[in-house]
Amino acid sequence: MVCSIRPRQYLKETAQVQYFLSAPENHELMQLYENIVDEFQLKVIAKRKDHQNFDSVMNHLVDLLFARDPVLRKHKRLTRVMLFYMYWNCDIGSEEYASSN
Repeated sequence: MVCSIRPRQYLKETAQVQYFLSAPENHELMQLYENIVDEFQLKVIAKRKDHQNFDSVMNHLVDLLFARDPVLRKHKRLTRVMLFYMYWNCDIGSEEYASSN
């Protein structure tokens, strides 16, 4: 299975996401981001316990998001950028976090 989150495709977007989230006027959005990270960490841990590779876990998250939210489904690229940012920023997918729980 090919991962739906490809580093070369989304890496250039990480600085822009970081800038946006760190802007003081986006404080509420940053809080939402942190809440989502917490929720996704639990989903990642649950899937990793099934011994799935991380590509499968990321594809599962993408599928869940697109299935439950028509707005995200409409903005697939942006949704994937944000998931990649979470992964690249080590907010989700950390082996250390997964092994401590």
